[in-house]
Amino acid sequence: MSHEPTPSRAAIYGHPVHPMLVPLPIGLVIAALAADVGYWIDGSRAWALAAVWLVGGGFASGLVAAASGLVDYLSVRRIREHRAALLHGIANGVVLVLLAVTFLLRLPDPEGGVLPWGLLLTALSSAALGYSGWLGGELSYRYMFGVNPR
Repeated sequence: MSHEPTPSRAAIYGHPVHPMLVPLPIGLVIAALAADVGYWIDGSRAWALAAVWLVGGGFASGLVAAASGLVDYLSVRRIREHRAALLHGIANGVVLVLLAVTFLLRLPDPEGGVLPWGLLLTALSSAALGYSGWLGGELSYRYMFGVNPR
């Protein structure tokens, strides 16, 4: 496999958009997990309400980040040649499904939606994001996707 720099097609002035967008959903999902743990520890409704909106924000911003990644995946043939790119996309798709499910579960009853399923789903989402992030790092740093040689 080639390790030549491959610029992103979803870029602004040569800067790839996908890595600019992914910190927001990652941070929101991890914060949702922390809010769920906070609710588990002290039972405060504030933690449950925070988790609902953190999950919703993680889902919404994750869709935007996914769109920019999908543009690169579909428009750059060399990216599709790497299994890591496919696994990265699948893992992120799984995260989006988990977030959608937990958001819909929590929305009608924020406190009732935390334990046990909300906590489990945000923990699984966080773990899947960790795996996906590792794959994204492989694509960026090892295989040089999103690197503009100019």
